[in-house]
Formats: sequence, C-alpha cells, structure tokens
Amino acid sequence: MAPMLMALTAAATAMATGAAELWDIAAIGSDDDNMPASSPELVAAINAAQDSWVAHVPAGNMTRGEVRRLCGSPRPDYLNVAAHDPEHFRPVSDSYIATKIKEGVPASLDARTNWPACAPIIGHVRNQGAGCGDCWAYGATQALQDRYCIATGHNDSARNLLSTEDTLACMDQFIGTPGQGCAGGDPQNAMVYLSMYGVVSGGDYGESDHKTCLPFAVPPSGTDLAISEGSSRGGTVPTPKCPKPVACDATFAKTYNKTWATDKHKSSEPYFCNAKSGPSGVACLQTCLMNGPIESSMVVFGDIWSYKSGVYKCGSKAGGSGHSIVIIGWGTETNGTTSTPYWLVKNSVSPFL
Repeated sequence: MAPMLMALTAAATAMATGAAELWDIAAIGSDDDNMPASSPELVAAINAAQDSWVAHVPAGNMTRGEVRRLCGSPRPDYLNVAAHDPEHFRPVSDSYIATKIKEGVPASLDARTNWPACAPIIGHVRNQGAGCGDCWAYGATQALQDRYCIATGHNDSARNLLSTEDTLACMDQFIGTPGQGCAGGDPQNAMVYLSMYGVVSGGDYGESDHKTCLPFAVPPSGTDLAISEGSSRGGTVPTPKCPKPVACDATFAKTYNKTWATDKHKSSEPYFCNAKSGPSGVACLQTCLMNGPIESSMVVFGDIWSYKSGVYKCGSKAGGSGHSIVIIGWGTETNGTTSTPYWLVKNSVSPFL
C-alpha cells in the first residue's frame, strides 16, 4: 500500500485537556511497542464510536515500535518555533495575513487542482523509507519540490523530484546540526538548509533510469531491514552517507548531465505560522497555502495507524509522537447537519498513511 493523502480535522492532533477518549488503545492492547499498530479490535472500536473517518487494519501491519521509528520530528507542543534561528527563519507578518484576507480566502483549496499543471508533482506522495525517522526532511523537501513546480512549471515527476537524501544526509556537514538523520531531525533546520544551500534532484528508491542526481537509498517502509541501536524510539536504520566529495550518484555520472553545484535548487527565506494560536493560526496557514504546499509538524496518536479514509480526528491520547507532513489544502466536510473543517495533507509513512 503506497503513502497516501488524508484529511485531518483542524484539531485532529491535539485533544483538549480532560477530553474523554473514544477508545482505549491500552486496554485493547496495541499501545505496547511489541503489539501490532492496528488490530481488528481497535478498528471495530473506532468504527463503532464515530462516523467521521473509516479505520481498517492495513496490509503490512507493523508493530507500534516500528511505526514510532518513522516519527522523527519534534512534537510541535515541545517546540518554540518563534525562538528558532531568527536570522534565517521569520514569522508571517500580521499585515500580510490581513492583506490576503482582504483580497479573499476561498472556502476550500486543493493544490492539485489549483495548480493543475503541477498535479503530477504535488499529487506524488513519497515514501520516507523503512525504519527511518526522516519525515522532517521529507516534509521540507516535498514542500520545496511542489513550490518549485508552481514557480517554474517543471512538472515531470520523473525528472523534477528533489532529493530528500540530500537534505537527510548532507545537511549536518553544511549547517552544523549534529544528530539529524534517520534517528530524527528538526524540520526548521531542514528549511534553513534548503534556503542556504538548496538540494539536488533526486527520485524515489529504486530509480534506475538516471534522470536525477541523488535518488533515495532507503527501501520503502514495510521492508524488513536491520535496525541500529541508540534511538530514543527503539533504533532506526543507519542514515545514508552524504557523498564525499559531494557529487551526483557515481553510477549515474555518465548519463546525468549536471554537476552537484549546477543541479542545486534553493528556496527563498523560510517563514512560519504558529497554528496553535487559534483562528489567527488557521488564517496564517490558509494565506500561506495560497502560494503553495507547506510543511507542518503534528502530534500523531496510536489510532492514526488504522486510518483508511474520511476526515481523521483522534480519539485516543495513547502513543503521541512528533511527525512532519505536507499540507496541500483545506476544506469542510458536511455529514448531515455537522460540518467539519479539515486540512488536506500528504504523508510519507507507508503502508499506513
């Protein structure tokens, strides 16, 4: 099962203090790291308790410990974004938000249809790799990849994917951020790297037609790989090595006609929204999305690994981990007399999301 698009309620990843849980993952038995991430009992409990989203036991069901390794981003509730690297990372101004609102914010937006020429790029949901907590690098690189298409019109999904491996493996040696990699990293550092140094092109795992500089080297999630010790989430696969000296994949040297330096794609200076600030945070996200997809961090709970379709809203506080995604739009789902606002996101975790 490939990575997929999903819809999240605006408050899908944060339950209110004291809110009643709709299902008890611990009682069902799947909050243990050695237990399956999803189970028939959990799915039945979720589907019986609500009708906003549909749960199922996905093909290739992994353990809770295995899916936890894939969540490599800091939890946003532990992260002081405003204090992070003010020289290279700025907040979206209130005046900009006010101007965009005055110009008009649509009731819904889907980047794939808003920029139809870039649908092959924006709609391409990539796989972050087995046992590698590199969602932080995937989110940042995919957002730049989508916006680069919007800005340039380069929409060949075989040639115009950007290298998440460059961000994952090479960022440390250029901006001095030790400890980033498959064991987890900071999406803000990734965005600073993209603006200062950029990334080369890079296709998905298994690319064999030599159309990009540095394709991804970690097999897709769901693959059985050896796990290293030492991660706070129970170990991850080793982080791929940055080429030294930096160069496109040596096996492609005779067929790929660009050098590492000439293949770099840079972003403008990154900026951020504080989505925890209520309506103003939502307005900030929406006005930014009117320029293209954005990376976001969220808290994922144990029930999300059973998601199949619909507008997800968490019903359990168990298993909260930090995870990065790409938001590509928003809308409102109407079910009878109930209207639920949601974010449309693409997620690099597979075979679950």
